[in-house]
Amino acid sequence: MTESVNVVGRQEAGGSVEPLRLARRVVRACQALLPARSGGTMILGYHLVGAGTDLVIDIAAADFRRQMEELAETCEVVPLSEALVEPESGFSRDRPRVVLTFDDGYENQYAVGWPVLRELNLPCTLFVQVDLVTGKHPGAIRSGPHPELPPLTWEQMVEMAASGLVEIGCHTCTHPDLRRLPESELRHELVDSKRQLEDHLGRPVESFCYPRGLRSRRVEREVVRHYRSAVVRGGRAVWPGASPYRLQRVPIRRDMNGSLRSVVRSRLWLEEWLAAGVRRVLDPPIAAG
Repeated sequence: MTESVNVVGRQEAGGSVEPLRLARRVVRACQALLPARSGGTMILGYHLVGAGTDLVIDIAAADFRRQMEELAETCEVVPLSEALVEPESGFSRDRPRVVLTFDDGYENQYAVGWPVLRELNLPCTLFVQVDLVTGKHPGAIRSGPHPELPPLTWEQMVEMAASGLVEIGCHTCTHPDLRRLPESELRHELVDSKRQLEDHLGRPVESFCYPRGLRSRRVEREVVRHYRSAVVRGGRAVWPGASPYRLQRVPIRRDMNGSLRSVVRSRLWLEEWLAAGVRRVLDPPIAAG
């Protein structure tokens, strides 16, 4: 993996690979000891689908189809806008509620992921890094020895949004650490990106994804001014009454062994919760924010 993989997860390279794998096996064994959730909604975060890389966030096309078929059969997949809405019929242990999200805006999400979602009638939110689409800035993910990953086109996004299944959300212009930006640059990343998306799509953009899940009170105040919801990292299911600007997600990795059963039925995905704690130590909050 290359340096930019750190945008979506700490690099696993060199002598650290085996200890990390062992730690994950231990944590996943402990996961089975946690009680299943009896309410709330689990938000899943995808990045690449069948992109042909060896990145842990690149889910093979066949595995993605199996996962989506499993969700369609066993879960209630709802739009992000309904994540904090209490279902009228109450919570069903047999069909836990799930939200699907995709980050960045790479072409494989349209070519490989979208046909499966459309076939199974599964709603999702796609968070787009605008300058990746316009070609003004490279994407957050590098694919090592593989060719540069192509972005979505505006036409592809318009098609998906017109279906009613895909909500387009904002993932800034350049995928920066928003906490470190002066006010003018922060507004550019939050507001100009939103405006460009709305101008091209002809519909409002109401949801936001913090790059790398990094936020501060200052950044969140600005997000609240322009959006109705925002997603972060953390691994917990979300519940009615939670802040719509701190919706936690579970990132989906190719080493989760295919099935999502244990993820969608959990109230806390232990692996991501612990990883978020490690990240807070390695990348602590900025006092000024």
